[in-house]
Amino acid sequence: MTNKKQASSGFGFAKLVIPFLVTILALASVSYFTYDAITAEVTVVEDEEENTLVTTAGTVSELMEELEIEVSDHDELSEALDTVIEDGMNIEYKSANQVTVSIDEESSEYFTTQETVEDFLQEESIEVGDYDDLSVDLDEELANAMTIELNRAFEVTLTDGEETTTHMVTNRSVEDLLTQEAIELDELDQLNVDLSDQLSDVDEIEIVRVTVETESVEESVAFETETRNDNSLLEGNSEVVQEGTEGLKELEYEVTYENGEEVSRELVNEEMVEDSVNHVVAQGTKKPEPEPEKQVVQASNNSSSSDSSSSSSSSNSNSSSTSSSNSSSSSSNNSSSSSSSSSSSSQGVQQASSNDDNVVKELSMAATAYTAKCYGCSGITATGINLNNQPNLKVVAVDPSVIPLGSKVWVEGYGTAIAGDTGGAIKGNKIDLHVPTKAEANSFGRRTVRVKVFSD
Repeated sequence: MTNKKQASSGFGFAKLVIPFLVTILALASVSYFTYDAITAEVTVVEDEEENTLVTTAGTVSELMEELEIEVSDHDELSEALDTVIEDGMNIEYKSANQVTVSIDEESSEYFTTQETVEDFLQEESIEVGDYDDLSVDLDEELANAMTIELNRAFEVTLTDGEETTTHMVTNRSVEDLLTQEAIELDELDQLNVDLSDQLSDVDEIEIVRVTVETESVEESVAFETETRNDNSLLEGNSEVVQEGTEGLKELEYEVTYENGEEVSRELVNEEMVEDSVNHVVAQGTKKPEPEPEKQVVQASNNSSSSDSSSSSSSSNSNSSSTSSSNSSSSSSNNSSSSSSSSSSSSQGVQQASSNDDNVVKELSMAATAYTAKCYGCSGITATGINLNNQPNLKVVAVDPSVIPLGSKVWVEGYGTAIAGDTGGAIKGNKIDLHVPTKAEANSFGRRTVRVKVFSD
């Protein structure tokens, strides 16, 4: 009885457990099939890294959230965010890089999924010229927060001495360009810009090649004419006591050339090689002696008596005295007339020789000629004379220490003139004669002339 109760009790428990187990199995089966129905196996390639996973996400957007991938507007995604997830789906995602591009110091921001600098520049239609300066290589891989600098090339003209060239350059300093072209500047060379100037601020670069050379020349030294009074010679007469001879001096000049052309000449040393010898002239000061008076005596031919003779003699004596007086007067007048004529003739000769009484100095000078129409000449002399309006005016350029400006002078073969001008090369016993035309100046050449300087 007892065993029956126990068997009955065990069977009852089994009746309870079996349905429970069946229910659990059924639920497990339903859950399995339900899970299998709502999950999918997908492959996600993120920035070239492949990952295969099983997901319950219903859309691509949910899958990205599940993978904690934040998709921005500039990123590249192979499927739309609202696309339904399917089993076996392949999804490619590439994040965009932020790139800063600076073109001639003007910056712009870009987002790109391109892999290299070259691909990115092509994508953005940014052209790089043959002479442009790019801060990175074209085949370099892009990275986030990358900065690319591009300097556009432009043309610059460079004149070095007499040679002009053009160069395609980017914005850098003048010194950088000269270094690139292996152009060296000497100490005296001139540059129209500063070495530190930027090429973008420069239209043209000009280099003036400056050289300084020492040049020695020999130059004749004109002799002076010395006049000495000589009381052994009659007035108006003169004779040469000593012939003048020219001296010789060596001049050392410092000559400056710019691009091979002479621009200045400075006398730095002067040495006398041979002294000149004065031309000495003796000038007569002796006055001529007066001629003695001539007396005329007339004798009587008749003597009839002593009284008459005496009377006649007295009469003849008076007559002779009168005649003698007249003759003497006539002789005196003739002598005076002759003396006056001689004096007048003597004065006429002196005036014909440029009024020698007013000569304060007589020189032998090296003469050249010039014209107011020369290149770079203004036509206005140092004393303000306008030679443009008076081309035939006789004006000479002098060294004021030798002949004072404003002096009246007489020049052999040129005539009377005014010392009204100066010149850089007119030093010492040199004189430059103004002529109307350049042809006359060229034909005059260089010659030695006598020059007289007057007191007024």
